Amino acid sequence: MEKPSDLPLADELRRRGIRPNRKLGQNFMVDRQMLDFLVRSACLSQHDVVLEVGTGAGFLTQRLCEEAGEVISVEIDSGLFDLSRERLGGYENLVLIHADALAKDGGWNGTVKSAIKAAVTHASGGVGERFQTIERSAVPGSRPGVDMASEERPDRPDDARRVGSTVDFRPLKMVANLPYSIATAVVQTALAGSLEFADLWFTCQKEVAERLSARPGSENYGFISVLVALLADIHIVRRLPATVFWPRPKVESAIVEIVPSAAKRQAAGDVEYLKVFLSRVFTQRRKRLVSVLKAMGLDERSILEAGEILDRRGAPPAERVFRITPEALARIAECFANEGGRPQ
Repeated sequence: MEKPSDLPLADELRRRGIRPNRKLGQNFMVDRQMLDFLVRSACLSQHDVVLEVGTGAGFLTQRLCEEAGEVISVEIDSGLFDLSRERLGGYENLVLIHADALAKDGGWNGTVKSAIKAAVTHASGGVGERFQTIERSAVPGSRPGVDMASEERPDRPDDARRVGSTVDFRPLKMVANLPYSIATAVVQTALAGSLEFADLWFTCQKEVAERLSARPGSENYGFISVLVALLADIHIVRRLPATVFWPRPKVESAIVEIVPSAAKRQAAGDVEYLKVFLSRVFTQRRKRLVSVLKAMGLDERSILEAGEILDRRGAPPAERVFRITPEALARIAECFANEGGRPQ
């Protein structure tokens, strides 16, 4: 097939009456070398299924379709969805979805999740049968997604083979120029949700990348830093100047790689409870942990146990929240989860 041209984006959007939406964090990566670098770095194969959050004008989508077995790309903006549909209609291994990738009640949009599950269990392991689009009107409105806390995680590929299943699970990856406004939420959903990703490659604001990878005691260390550390390995691959995007953002960006770890996830315990616990604790990140736990109305005996955990790890029992390691916070959260305690 003839490849879509890398059209002059600004002119095309003006012609269509489309203006980049700052609220949606729309800054399009237009540098061809950086687009190619991002795709090469993800090491895609024809056996991979790729999720792209934020189709935009389809520049990255096009390259993903040429390297991966199947691409599921999600775009919330009607004008950009129409533009990408026209440009990319020749790719038979592409599913374009017009929707918000994230559900209103948490997790992935139900339509997005269904498309991914269908793709990763596709027995042929090859490209899709045809180019598909899913219009916003076809995306359930009253129930945009399913709360992942109520769902079980699907079997791993080796589990399926061990019990004699004929299902062939294909690796799921995310490669995206993430809209700035939802980058952290997308990462949290990808790591803590029911879909198992082999790895994540994406661009985001440099400040977001620094929060994702922050270590204890630093100014950027918080809820998402701890969650990423407990569930995955992270690497800031490359910093990006504003010149590789249009319109140019006022801040620098970065390419980030995150590799989810099954072993880390198992060691983290009850991830849903851990998320609730961390979100409450880090609302008062500069206070002493014991004081924060008491204010949350948690069990006194477990609070004493939390102090003992810190002591055994070489930290003062009255240590401040933002100085506590992810591993210690996970063990402390486990104390309250085991006691059936929940923040008041």
